[in-house]
Amino acid sequence: MLIFVSIIVPINSFSFELSNKNASETARQVYHYLTTRNSFEQKRVFSGQNCYHGNEIVKGYPELFDGLYAKTGEYPAFIGVDYEYVKRFSSLELSQTNAPLIKHWRNGGLVTINWAPFNPWTNSNCRDLNKVNLNELTDPSTTVYKKWHTELDRIANGLAELRDSGVIVVWRPLQEMNGNWFWWGISAHPESNEPFNRVWRDMFAYFSNEKGLDNLIWELSLVESQKELDYYFPGNDVVDIVGSSVYKTTFLNSNYESMLALGEPIAACETGPDHCCMDGTWDNMTVINGIRNQSPNTMYFLHWHNWVDHWVAILSNQNAKNLMQDPWVINRSNVNWKKDESNQSPTVDLTFHIADSVMQGETLALNANASDPDGNIVKVQFFNGYNKLGEDTISPYEFQYENIPGGKLYLNTRAIDDKGAVSFSEFKIVDVQIPELPYTNLLLNGEFDKGLNFWGSWGPDGTSFTTHTDNNSTLSGKNSLRVEISNGGKDDWMCQIMCGIGLKSNIEYEIGFKAKSTKMGNIRFQLRQAYSPYSGYWEKIVSVNEVSKNFGPFTFKNKIDDKNGQVIFFLGGRTESTVWLDSIVVYEKNILGPPNSVADVENAQIILTPNPLTGNLITIGTRDFDVAGAEIVITDLAGRRVFKDKLKNNLIELPFYTKPGIYLFHLTTNNRVYTQKFIKL
Repeated sequence: MLIFVSIIVPINSFSFELSNKNASETARQVYHYLTTRNSFEQKRVFSGQNCYHGNEIVKGYPELFDGLYAKTGEYPAFIGVDYEYVKRFSSLELSQTNAPLIKHWRNGGLVTINWAPFNPWTNSNCRDLNKVNLNELTDPSTTVYKKWHTELDRIANGLAELRDSGVIVVWRPLQEMNGNWFWWGISAHPESNEPFNRVWRDMFAYFSNEKGLDNLIWELSLVESQKELDYYFPGNDVVDIVGSSVYKTTFLNSNYESMLALGEPIAACETGPDHCCMDGTWDNMTVINGIRNQSPNTMYFLHWHNWVDHWVAILSNQNAKNLMQDPWVINRSNVNWKKDESNQSPTVDLTFHIADSVMQGETLALNANASDPDGNIVKVQFFNGYNKLGEDTISPYEFQYENIPGGKLYLNTRAIDDKGAVSFSEFKIVDVQIPELPYTNLLLNGEFDKGLNFWGSWGPDGTSFTTHTDNNSTLSGKNSLRVEISNGGKDDWMCQIMCGIGLKSNIEYEIGFKAKSTKMGNIRFQLRQAYSPYSGYWEKIVSVNEVSKNFGPFTFKNKIDDKNGQVIFFLGGRTESTVWLDSIVVYEKNILGPPNSVADVENAQIILTPNPLTGNLITIGTRDFDVAGAEIVITDLAGRRVFKDKLKNNLIELPFYTKPGIYLFHLTTNNRVYTQKFIKL
């Protein structure tokens, strides 16, 4: 038997510790403030605007900040600037750069700086990829090491001026290192992540220890990548925030779930529309709506600045006032990171009881003990990681965590007192077993448990739609894909949702999915090549409406091997509608052959009809007791769970992907277990 393991980590889940153990008290207060706001109901995401490169900020501030204030009545919470890009700024010019940053800080704002350094081998700008060997930057015997540390000294002097002025900086050097357009990116050492990690860690140690820069909050900045994000992660001991650049008209942060898994607070550190759409017509509300619907634990967003014929700044796009006045947005006028020393914080502790093992889909009863030494508890909130599960305002504080996901749970509670002080319980980590299913889904994320990872979308000009995950769709108790279509175009091929898959020749596959739609219409589902000419191998057209429905399993046999195949849904031809997809499975048919023998476990107390079963609906009959509220578990003969539920009546519907075979039906009621055998044809 797999055993449940509970580990208590001696840190507070939201009271993250700065990686620099010598960080200033002010830096710690600011960091604590930043990392706790996103658990609030409102005012939880900090607005931000980048203000050009180096001392260009002197002219840029009146344009992008004072101009935005004149238009909206608000300044962004964060001001951003690039210490270097296509020009290397002198120490004097960096001091000129710092002046507006200090002004913004003293007026109550927050500061973030990124650094895109020149290529130290060629003395050209950051996009020169020639002669790069990152190993030399951490080898004191090389010439380039000395040049690199001269550059570090120049930048450290600029940051030290901010430190001496009391300014805390979210420091974002060497951004987008998992892209291939900067010299420190993956093109430098595609075979290994170690060279970059050493450069990052060396800079961290040099700035933190030798330069005494105790005012930095270290942010690692990523982009979408072919590799898992943790491949490029230098370590939690040298990273305080994980950010992502999101230049998408629909604002879909496809890195979101992977970023959360790295265990640090997350941010959208560069935002704006697709490069094709930087004409000033973009709706600024796309950002906060995208965060609200798809990546709600985002700490801050930072719109990039304008450049020649590219209009990206908040001021230069549509609905700037609506964005700055959105109830989720924290602007400079709302920033308040200074601790109220007169109010004592409440205390809170999380408790729960489990058996020897806990399985995906079960319910976990969470309890919190909370008290306040100088006031009253207003409410206690329950979290799994960053995700708020629910809250209770009356003692005893309780929450029923239903349909728990598989994998690790990072459980924690948050208590708020009547003066706004906040405390968090310690993490309690629970390993939840994932039941083995009698098939292997060839899609890496067909249940959308990992958000939108591995899924993409496309639509030609004239279409408009957004994609999100939705855990309230009624398709399943877990995430579903929600596609909101405002303009689906005229043809059914226009709005497309796709995922990669590898296919073998002469193998029979079965395929199925769940779907519903706010408007009746067709979905065309296809397996095809993922490259031109996009030849189709198989397709099915189904009709969907507002009622959730299982489609499949359908059977097909592929004629050729294709390691780069694609599953694609065509959702076009509809307007002002929403489509949900879930439980998308593709598996090899009969991969588990039928068992050779069956133990006789029939129990006359329960009767299953029909048996053998040809569809997915089973009627349960009993001799002398009521089945309402009984727990049902169905396993295959190897003991692998394929279904679990609590009965509301005497009908259950098996998952549509349940393969033909012999199964055991276990019904538990009044502390007794009744078992019956049935066959699915």
